[in-house]
Amino acid sequence: MELHDGSGVGSIKENPVKILQYGCLICKDRFKYESGLRSHLPIHTDEKPFQCIKCNVRFKRNGDLNKHLKVHIDEKPFPCTICQKKFKRSKSLIEHLKVHSDEKPFPCAICNSRFKRNKNLNDHLKVHSDEKPFECILCNIRFKRNSNLNNHLKMHLDDKPLECIKCNIRYKCKGDLNDHLKVHSDEKPFTCTICNSRFKRKSNLTQHLKVHSDIKPFECSICDDRFRWLGNMKRHLQTHSHEKPFECALCSSRFEGNNSLKKHLKSHTVRTP
Repeated sequence: MELHDGSGVGSIKENPVKILQYGCLICKDRFKYESGLRSHLPIHTDEKPFQCIKCNVRFKRNGDLNKHLKVHIDEKPFPCTICQKKFKRSKSLIEHLKVHSDEKPFPCAICNSRFKRNKNLNDHLKVHSDEKPFECILCNIRFKRNSNLNNHLKMHLDDKPLECIKCNIRYKCKGDLNDHLKVHSDEKPFTCTICNSRFKRKSNLTQHLKVHSDIKPFECSICDDRFRWLGNMKRHLQTHSHEKPFECALCSSRFEGNNSLKKHLKSHTVRTP
């Protein structure tokens, strides 16, 4: 388009800048075409006029519906050039590529931990919060993360789909199976910094550290004796009840503690000259 100055001598060309003549009255975004404004306006309302015919999920914009429809097709046209994993959306591929990078651009402002994805950072921040928004509908226990709730829900099921390839013991949760597999390994990655004892599991190390501590959190409600471990306190309580749950299979004598039974069993040992 040319603008003439009326003299007939020459012409002035219009500055080729897009004219954004359609403005949103709510957020002041501007659009070149009226159709762009119409497509934009639904984000300011609760209306979701575009419905997926596969799963009935509704969307505010047709473009969002079209992106969603790719979930229902098997085609994955975006492959990762590093591990060959394929994705339905280019956005998912871009997000996946961060796995292969050492860059962690998202730092935690509280503990300085760094993360590859903003999603991982947001998930981590729940560690620093007392909020537990995810509640089990069966026992009302609450969790900080949805993933923890999902793992917990498996405890309410009888199904144990995960089997140890070494001994065929079955588990409900992958975490429990992974923890069990350490039994079949000679590796002991957890070291006590005080005595250098090594352990297969972190829980065993945590339990061991009590040996080096004077803290005895378990108190007998009868005589005020204190114990490092709950099991020791329970065995101690039997001395107050005079209950003798440990029975000798050879002579039917009964004992308050397992150690007393073991000492007794030695009396049945036949000594050879």
